[in-house]
Amino acid sequence: FELVIAEDDNALDIDTLGIADYTFPIRHVSQEDSGFRKCRILNQAIKRATADRIVFIDGDCIPHPRFIESYLNLLEYPCIFGRRVMLSEGHTEKLTNGKSSLAILNLIAEGSKQIKHAIYYPTRKPNQTNSKGIWGCNWSIDKELLCQVNGFDEDYTLAGIGEDVDIEWRLRKNGVPIYYAKHRPIVYHLYHPEHYNDAIVNQNLKKLKSKRQLGAA
Repeated sequence: FELVIAEDDNALDIDTLGIADYTFPIRHVSQEDSGFRKCRILNQAIKRATADRIVFIDGDCIPHPRFIESYLNLLEYPCIFGRRVMLSEGHTEKLTNGKSSLAILNLIAEGSKQIKHAIYYPTRKPNQTNSKGIWGCNWSIDKELLCQVNGFDEDYTLAGIGEDVDIEWRLRKNGVPIYYAKHRPIVYHLYHPEHYNDAIVNQNLKKLKSKRQLGAA
């Protein structure tokens, strides 16, 4: 087991993590903060990873205590994803200040959304799906499958589509079956203002459509 932290602008002081105190290696990749280049830094993280299996989570998410365990129990599925609970602004603030917890009653009381995804059901069988897509903040895949499609497409330099929707269609085009693990790997998304809008999403969708047309030719 290893942890690879990927970020912009060396914002994290890696020395404060107490790396020597952990029984597994912690690796760190960083890049200049020059706009939205998430796909680029994700590719750098993949290169640094030495394990055969990769689990992705975003820095604005809190993993369920059994998050990694859930994915370890799903290794038979080559590509699989979960969903996220959307924490409210008030609940996020309380959590940050140590004044609340992620108990379901607190999620309800604080007005969080997608609370149904907070139900942990460790024996539920995943389903192969063509309708529910990968979310970049909660999924797992064999590293070799990522390498076969050349990783993430770094042409996407705006938020909103590139790091999950694009790679999903390329994986499917390459014959990779994708599974949805409902109620198993769970993450809680901390509130923050959105970094994109409809105009940005539409730009990415236009780029995605063009790439899919070229890929189908």
